[in-house]
Amino acid sequence: MIDVTLTSIEQQAERIALLTFRPDPHISLPVASAGAHISISLPNGLERAYSLVNAPGSALEYKVAINLDEAGRGGSLYLCKTACRGDRFRISEPTNRFPLFEDAGESVLIAGGIGITPLWSMIQRLEQLKRRWRLFYAARQRASTAFLTQLEALEKEAAGRVYLAIGDDVSHPRLDIETIVESTPASSHLYCCGPETMLESFKAAKSRRDPLTVH
Repeated sequence: MIDVTLTSIEQQAERIALLTFRPDPHISLPVASAGAHISISLPNGLERAYSLVNAPGSALEYKVAINLDEAGRGGSLYLCKTACRGDRFRISEPTNRFPLFEDAGESVLIAGGIGITPLWSMIQRLEQLKRRWRLFYAARQRASTAFLTQLEALEKEAAGRVYLAIGDDVSHPRLDIETIVESTPASSHLYCCGPETMLESFKAAKSRRDPLTVH
């Protein structure tokens, strides 16, 4: 476990807080790969895992984006409502069970809600590598869409990479997971993170689309 200080709490989107943790001076954090997560031990006895959202490669700080769930078991409520700048926490070293295959000809990423967090780290890594990628991102409303400003800026730089399906915007129809999977070239790598219904649709489409390299 690593002792860190909460150095920043920002409102990333409605009900989504962006927290930055830094170690003690002169201590470097283990470098994390895209898709990695850390566990945070909370003073109330809970331990929660969150995907890292900062660009891979930094040994100075870790950033996590947390969706406030007031009906949950208390982890997000504590970190979004009780935690303050300067608070001390213990975190695990990064673990990655959702790795990015960096040499793929193209990476196709499908996100739902707060499931964007590991994929946002992947996108930043793919940008570092200058690799091809596309994102299909579903959210309920613009106000609660995490990293929307950053993604729209990337789309403005190179159009055709970011497809948004936002519930309160009729110009952005809902995602058709089956069509996305079926239309993806076999040489591409697919990644999906989101609510259980999205994951089930993704797995079903994957099983019909084999052989594909799907994560």
